Amino acid sequence: MITEPRIYQGPHDLDAMRRILIAGRQAAGPIFYVHVGDLNWWLFYGEPDTPYHVYLWQPDPSGEPVAWALFSPFRTFDVFTHPTAITAEQRLDMFTWAEETLSAMLRAAGAQRMSTVWISERDSAAITHLTAHGFQCSQDRITYMVRTLGDLRATPPLPPGFEIRAVAGEHEAETRAAAQYAAFDSSWDMARYVARYRRFMQSPVYDPELDLIAVDPEGRVAAFCICWLDEVNRAGHFEPVGTRAAFRRRGLGKAVVWEGLRRMKARGMETATVCPESDSPAAVGLYESMDFRPVHDLWTFFRLLT
Repeated sequence: MITEPRIYQGPHDLDAMRRILIAGRQAAGPIFYVHVGDLNWWLFYGEPDTPYHVYLWQPDPSGEPVAWALFSPFRTFDVFTHPTAITAEQRLDMFTWAEETLSAMLRAAGAQRMSTVWISERDSAAITHLTAHGFQCSQDRITYMVRTLGDLRATPPLPPGFEIRAVAGEHEAETRAAAQYAAFDSSWDMARYVARYRRFMQSPVYDPELDLIAVDPEGRVAAFCICWLDEVNRAGHFEPVGTRAAFRRRGLGKAVVWEGLRRMKARGMETATVCPESDSPAAVGLYESMDFRPVHDLWTFFRLLT
């Protein structure tokens, strides 16, 4: 019997959450499981004053967690269940618990809308459940893309004076954060944005050798990507990837990703994944030119809190 979930208690729970994601990806069924790097990015790049809320289901006090739910500061929820320890019916019961719990929290805060994170277009059970519970499919979609790492072509040539390398250390936090700030057109206070990135660089999940940048002759970061590793499934993942507007269409984003692919392969990865926005043919086309193939779309669902 699965009891009511409990609140997240520390690093041992994070390890259990990662194991559930790894097992889910090994199962390779219709349910989408995010890469462990996505979870690392969510939790360690977040803001201390706007934390994620995490809950875990555990059959007994001494047992291994078999599922977890995450509520983000962006009024979204996600539920991940172990592919063999949880039945299909139990999984949907957990969805119901997450929907009801988060909607109560959001109503108390005066919010008017809640959303899921990413649901595979192949996950008919979750889609049927969400639709029956008043959710609508939004236009926010991403495309899950995969490529193997067996044959890596040479890096395309860079513009004169540019180089691709890893972030050299915390002293580059400001220029690294500035590139991401510009690429994603952030409206945050810049000092706060830099402080956030510096905290991430100090976190236990950060590997500077996998935080890659394209640098112009003046030392400005023009493009960047972070590589994440799932060493059990031998699968790498890119999140985030970006290029500052002033440096686009010069092959710099492609160059940092190529370097990331090489580093993933050197670390024993056999595949790599990336998730561009589905309504961005330029982004999807970029990755297709690098031999990534679309596998399926990931959808979000929302419900108004009236």
